[in-house]
Amino acid sequence: MSIPLNFTYQKEQHNVRLELVDKLTEKTLSIGGRDYKILGSDKDVSLLKSHIASLKTSEFESVSSFEATLVEIGPQEKINSVFQKTLAPSSTSHTEIESSGKIEALKEKEAFNVHDSVEKACSLLETYYIFPDKAQEGIQKIREKLREGHYDNIKDFNTFSVVFTKDLQEIIKDKHFDIVILLNTEGAQLSEDEVLKELEELNFGLDVVKTSENVGYLKIHQFHGVDFSGRDYVSPKIAQKTREAFDKAIDTMRGSDAIIIDMRENGGGSPYTVQFFSSYFLQEQIPLNTIRSREKDKESIQEFNTLSYEELPKSKRMLEAPLYILTSEATFSAAEEFTYDMRALGRGESIGETTGGGANPAHLKPLNNEGIYIAIPDEEAINPYTKTNWEGSGISPTHPVSADQALNKANELIKIIQSNKKE
Repeated sequence: MSIPLNFTYQKEQHNVRLELVDKLTEKTLSIGGRDYKILGSDKDVSLLKSHIASLKTSEFESVSSFEATLVEIGPQEKINSVFQKTLAPSSTSHTEIESSGKIEALKEKEAFNVHDSVEKACSLLETYYIFPDKAQEGIQKIREKLREGHYDNIKDFNTFSVVFTKDLQEIIKDKHFDIVILLNTEGAQLSEDEVLKELEELNFGLDVVKTSENVGYLKIHQFHGVDFSGRDYVSPKIAQKTREAFDKAIDTMRGSDAIIIDMRENGGGSPYTVQFFSSYFLQEQIPLNTIRSREKDKESIQEFNTLSYEELPKSKRMLEAPLYILTSEATFSAAEEFTYDMRALGRGESIGETTGGGANPAHLKPLNNEGIYIAIPDEEAINPYTKTNWEGSGISPTHPVSADQALNKANELIKIIQSNKKE
């Protein structure tokens, strides 16, 4: 089980993951009686470990009690709040650690019925999970846990979200399963203008630069929605502004000898944004991905091709520049799709670590009326060329190195290309 954790320190954003471990020698901290280690860049991991050391303890009763200590270094709420109120209804990737305000608001509510929530989850699994046979096997094991009293001592929402997410992922072996709490402290959704303001402050999840060595570098934190028809659960205005942000990023990199796309901290997002972004690097109408969906006994197929030149003019595309994609264990879902698609088409090479292994997109279904949702993988990505996907296995890199060395490796490879051009 991996829990992404975002926080800020001295106005800089930091991203780590809390990874459940079995060996005590790997333990960094304990939450709710379970042991975790911290994964991420050396800088971010060192910063969080120093924070834990300053607390004089590495054991916490719950996720909320550990999260509350991050006030000391500043919790990163922007990304989570935008994700939960815009993209969460259509897709999700990992368990979100809620801000202190949201957790306190949840604590003020009456204790929810764990039994009913588990039974509702089982019913939704039976209806929507993309693999019906695996759903039935999972439901049997979950109900056995319920009968054995596995959930009897759970009294709050946040503990339930951590414990039940872990059970779902371990029993059914699908990392897209998640329990998500969608609750605004004031009990209201953000307005369109509020969401747009937050996205603009984050530059729509994009960090772009053209280096002095004439290399284009673009870090994508998340694939925010760009679909005009509402399938990304964002308004046309927000979709347009997000597209414009991508346009600007591509323009910044135009004319570069090579392009580096940094996906090391990208946990996913919208397949429509992957389709849109991929179109910058390919000719029109190139098959990218096929998604199979399920609801009860009904199945549907949706094919994703690169955009036409009418939708994204050829003059805006970068069809020749070599493409290098940086990956880590945290690269997941839609970020993996982009990596896989580019690799399958021979358009790019990946550098870094094997990715997380999540190829079954999930959608949120309400468990109750108290803001708790379950993310159920009701879709399966199928590549039109390999006829398979990266579920469970992840994507092995073209050039395997540690995540923190991936950028250096990319620059080494690019220097070889630049040197060959001069000869």
